[in-house]
Amino acid sequence: KKNTFIKREDFFKQILYLSRKKNLSAKKIRGVLKKSYSKNSLPSIRYIKKLMGSSGKKVQKKNHRALASSIVDYIYARTLKLNGLESSKKLSKKIHKKFGKKISASYHLRLPSSYPKTIPLTSKFKSKLHIWAGISSKGSTKFAIFKQNMNSDLYRDILAEYLIPFAFENFDFDF
Repeated sequence: KKNTFIKREDFFKQILYLSRKKNLSAKKIRGVLKKSYSKNSLPSIRYIKKLMGSSGKKVQKKNHRALASSIVDYIYARTLKLNGLESSKKLSKKIHKKFGKKISASYHLRLPSSYPKTIPLTSKFKSKLHIWAGISSKGSTKFAIFKQNMNSDLYRDILAEYLIPFAFENFDFDF
């Protein structure tokens, strides 16, 4: 047991030397130690990382394309003020004039789920219409036009109002 303790002490010194002086990663340190010692007596990569401490941790790089919070606040306020009716190209030009930073409209002004933090722009068109119609070999139903999102209640109403009368006129179905 005393020999393994000495070996660990030797490993400890070598690991610290290699990590601090040579700036090697834990895998590369294990590779260097493999050349000097048998594979079974080597410490694990996890143990090497533990000995290296904070020097072995990778530093996260700042995303250079991320926007400053002041620009994000400006875009958000402008979007709310104009109800999202300003094009993203115009908005990027105004940001360039005000803050002196060029931004890519296609990168920074995209969906909120994408990385980095972005501003959701509402539709340029205020009202949207949804159209539903049934088509068969004997013709088509009248168009059902509605503004709200379709749910099961609305779908049942559309079927009752448009599809069932069409089926009674054109087919011999008993509903």
